[in-house]
Amino acid sequence: MPSSDRENLLERELEPSSGAEGPVLTGYEVRGATPVRMNQYDPEAEVALGSTIINTVWAWIDRIRMCLKIKKDLGRKAAQGDLTSIDTWMKVDEVEQRKESHKPPRLD
Repeated sequence: MPSSDRENLLERELEPSSGAEGPVLTGYEVRGATPVRMNQYDPEAEVALGSTIINTVWAWIDRIRMCLKIKKDLGRKAAQGDLTSIDTWMKVDEVEQRKESHKPPRLD
């Protein structure tokens, strides 16, 4: 990047934003910032962070369970698009229905 372009970019970063949505941080304001310690967070932020971690782990577990279900029912490893493919889940449903129809009736 030529020096004149770099100077123009720096000048634009230093100008206050005229947007109505509030201030926007550019790289210039962020340089030299120090991270905030966890005990200085708002309790709501801690709850949000904990919830995000729990949801991420739960989604990971669900993905593993769905991949194992595809492998068990279709006899093949789940490909990248299988988890979101309607065709794959219709095939899995058909296999499960066939297995249910071949089971002997339960005598309770």
